[in-house]
Amino acid sequence: MHKKGTCWRHRHNMTYFNIPKNASMSMKAVMRKLGFAANNAYEIDMQNDFTFAIIRNPLDRFYSAYVQINRKKTEDTQSKIFFQEDNPQKRVLYFLDEISVDLYDEHIQLQSWFIEDFHINFLMTMDNLQKGFRKLKELKNIDIKLPMFNESDKIKLIEVISIVKELNLYDRINELYKRDWDLYREIKRGE
Repeated sequence: MHKKGTCWRHRHNMTYFNIPKNASMSMKAVMRKLGFAANNAYEIDMQNDFTFAIIRNPLDRFYSAYVQINRKKTEDTQSKIFFQEDNPQKRVLYFLDEISVDLYDEHIQLQSWFIEDFHINFLMTMDNLQKGFRKLKELKNIDIKLPMFNESDKIKLIEVISIVKELNLYDRINELYKRDWDLYREIKRGE
């Protein structure tokens, strides 16, 4: 489970902030290999640390999170109306209605929420990771190579993308993730 403040810290004053659905499982494996240890940022002194995180295109992250949440029932989702709905279009609409009221799952929580309490020195976008990793190597001599990405269920992913397009739900999703879009665009301007 991802909580606000989840990070991976290296003894040489480097801290990676983990944000769900942003290559977090792959990065977790890499961080361990590089000697980083899991921490809670609220409990450690990071005053002199170089901090970094990965931000994902909010719409891509929404699609991926929707597929993941729909794959498994949890305490947070089993009582939700969308989880009981069989019609795929209604299911997406109910899902959007419910998360508009409560971002109850860490996979749909705003990315900015995970890092808003901390000074982050370097933000990279998930769609340009190799460039971000090259910059990290320049800045801190840390060499990151992701061995794999978790693959979403492609059929379900295509289905939700089609439904969002068909029902023209982009404005609703974009409004819900406005802060993340602002952050993402700011990073893209600097890349």
